[in-house]
Amino acid sequence: MHELLLECLDRYLELTESTLIAPLHDPLVPGLEACARFFEDLSALKSTDPGRHGCLMINSATQLGSGDPEVAHRFHRYRVALNTGFCAALTRARTAGASAPKGAEDLLLAVALAINLEARASNPSGVSRMSQSAGSIVATWG
Repeated sequence: MHELLLECLDRYLELTESTLIAPLHDPLVPGLEACARFFEDLSALKSTDPGRHGCLMINSATQLGSGDPEVAHRFHRYRVALNTGFCAALTRARTAGASAPKGAEDLLLAVALAINLEARASNPSGVSRMSQSAGSIVATWG
């Protein structure tokens, strides 16, 4: 059973990277626009089934992470993938003259994780509000 969970987490990470995170790396999309779109897409995903039940990676990590090194490792990979995506987008944005503050990548990562927790808590208004706030903050860096 544990192997099946690990396989599911690996597949979940692959899908998340290819659908939500990959656009953050797209050199044809302006960096701040890529960040804002990420939060729009995340909000849309978390507003419908099955996304409204939260994030499989976060749910697994909060239930098993500290006691299961393999789950903890996958959650670490998830966080690194998100952070790397935000770094790529914000590097493009800064190169184009945006004023994203130092540490903005970590802030966006924290907001993305918090949005998933709001979804897990069945709080669609929180998901929407946090996603809109993230987009508004990102816009001020332009």
